[in-house]
Amino acid sequence: MIKKGINFQCSAAHVQSWVLYSQPTTYLAASVVGKLLGGSWVGGSCELTNSSIKIYANWANRQVMGNLKELVIPLEDISNIEVTKTLTTDIITIFFGNTLVKMRCFKAANFANEINRFVTMKKP
Repeated sequence: MIKKGINFQCSAAHVQSWVLYSQPTTYLAASVVGKLLGGSWVGGSCELTNSSIKIYANWANRQVMGNLKELVIPLEDISNIEVTKTLTTDIITIFFGNTLVKMRCFKAANFANEINRFVTMKKP
């Protein structure tokens, strides 16, 4: 498993499109997230395993956002990964299902390559 500190983009539209990928026990307060964040970047973590990517907010953000917990994306559902260069931390965009998630982290290109390697191992 690889664990990385990240910020991920979150808005009401994102949360609505992630509902199928949220943990069954997780309540995603889309209206609260939309009002509080309006598409802001949320501090959290990303865990890459042999079967999925789990993205979740840190403790402080979970408290503020109505206990927003985790997004779990099976590797076989990932259709594309892109890296966008920025002035500070680059952005990784992961496309899955009919939606996407954007996350920022240091050494984003290296992390995107690791994700691609894990995804490639899962594809037939």
